[in-house]
Amino acid sequence: MISQIHCIALNGSCKDMMSVSDNIDRLYNKTDTSRATSELSDSLDTMNQRQANTDTLLKQLRDSKATAIKAVSDYRIEMEKFLKKLEESSIKEIEVDYKKLESQILAERKRYEDSIDELKNLKQLIAQASGNIAQLYVCSKLAEKKCTTLRDDSNMQK
Repeated sequence: MISQIHCIALNGSCKDMMSVSDNIDRLYNKTDTSRATSELSDSLDTMNQRQANTDTLLKQLRDSKATAIKAVSDYRIEMEKFLKKLEESSIKEIEVDYKKLESQILAERKRYEDSIDELKNLKQLIAQASGNIAQLYVCSKLAEKKCTTLRDDSNMQK
């Protein structure tokens, strides 16, 4: 640079003649442009990195959503299986209880049926024994005993 200035000062015939102020402006502009270009490159790199980060976050968010939806669906399937087992178990319990109660009720009904048949037989025996006092006495005592037994059973059930 000093040689160029020297050239200007001595003969003024240099081919690359530049003034000192032009040379300073040119150097300043290159530095300024270089710095702006570097800042633009840095900003571009930063924005590209941020965009890549947001793309990664979006992918993770989509994956997380898909995982959550699958988990909810799997939970629903498990709950349906559980409810099906619970339903089957409850039905079995109901069947066992029903059979037990039905058996008890049928046994009680059978006792009533037998008692009715016995009472009818005793009534018929009393009717047939109308002339025979001994037979009438025995039938009457059997009828009293049966009626007492039925009353006692009836009181116990209450």
